[in-house]
Amino acid sequence: YMRIESYNLYTGRGWNRGRYFMNQMTPLRQGIFAPQRSVEAPESRQVKATVNLSSGWHRYLYLPGTPLQVEAPVRELQYAWQINAVSSYRPLGAGEQYTVWAYVPTDDPRILRVAPPVQPRLPFVAPQSKRLQDLAIALTANQPTQYDKVMALVRYIEQNTAYNLNVEAYPQEEDAVEYFLFEAKQGYCVEFATALAVLC
Repeated sequence: YMRIESYNLYTGRGWNRGRYFMNQMTPLRQGIFAPQRSVEAPESRQVKATVNLSSGWHRYLYLPGTPLQVEAPVRELQYAWQINAVSSYRPLGAGEQYTVWAYVPTDDPRILRVAPPVQPRLPFVAPQSKRLQDLAIALTANQPTQYDKVMALVRYIEQNTAYNLNVEAYPQEEDAVEYFLFEAKQGYCVEFATALAVLC
């Protein structure tokens, strides 16, 4: 999976981002950069991805995880660790490529069940919804670990909603997650990911 950045303010209709700071990445040699903050990354969880841009202009780079090193045809890169985003002053265009070496956290349930809860890099803010709070509490009440709680929410979403790229737009006055889970019960990646984040 590749992503550009993270958002932490759910408005009820979509996502915004809190304040964050971009720091210069350390140039290791020409065109090769590393974040100023190093990450302990076991070799078994490191990946390499080369991205070939086919269209458009891109200031933010797609990443497969937390960057350890980036090779790009630019003079400087910036990194915002709070939202795990790498950007360039000079946008990269069609025909250019960059390579990222990154750390991808484990997805092994045996390890995740015993891991302590992760502290968010930015505080997550969502509108208070008693209906969603009650649902999340009911679904997770008897789950022994944070991992099991998240998986209970995932199962609920999978079993009670359908993936549909042709879903009609939700009414403007409705909270998107409530409407997705309780009314439409169908949507695509944005609705699924948003519903899980808000329920968590």
